[in-house]
Amino acid sequence: MTRVIWCATLLLALAPTLLSAESRIEPALTVAALLRSQSLSDSELSIVRTEAARLWKRYGVTLTWSNSVADAQPSPYAVLVIVSERDSSDPAGGPPALGSVMRVGDAFMRRIIVSRPAIHDFVQHTTGVPDASDAFRHLNARMIGRVIAHELGHLLLNSSTHSPFGMMRQSFGSADVRADDLRRFTLQGHELELLTESVRAIRSEAVPGAGVRAND
Repeated sequence: MTRVIWCATLLLALAPTLLSAESRIEPALTVAALLRSQSLSDSELSIVRTEAARLWKRYGVTLTWSNSVADAQPSPYAVLVIVSERDSSDPAGGPPALGSVMRVGDAFMRRIIVSRPAIHDFVQHTTGVPDASDAFRHLNARMIGRVIAHELGHLLLNSSTHSPFGMMRQSFGSADVRADDLRRFTLQGHELELLTESVRAIRSEAVPGAGVRAND
């Protein structure tokens, strides 16, 4: 009983910090995402878009999606998202990368590449759900959206580092595939500070009325 009371007291003491952490970001930033995929169905793409947008919405970041440059909405921040059909196996024998971004000098290219085969194998291995089922297609598409959200985090935070918890963890597991809520995909306090600084910089550098195209 003493331990239960102590835990409850600790949670109450931490509650203001936990609740205020996500409110420190100054909204708002609209990210125009150009999504390219050769294999995902329209329904799967809808799940991908919805999940990636859901994970970032609470931090004041709105994702808009388009399939071509001509349809893209003007935005101070645009990014190209490619769902690749290439295998991303690690030559050193490590687990394949689910997604990647590239840093050039002090900044990242505004391009995200996620590996559909790697994510497919990861979801199949961690869940055991038959890949011909509707349940698998839903989990797989949702995980693609979550990997996109993670990689977008590197771009928006302008950081290649990972966190031991939340959205910016280096690796994901079965619970991250199956979880329906957002608690496993949060930003940590220092990451929110980086996001705030990044959003301010992006908004201050934006030219009114000018769109920015993602790197091809």
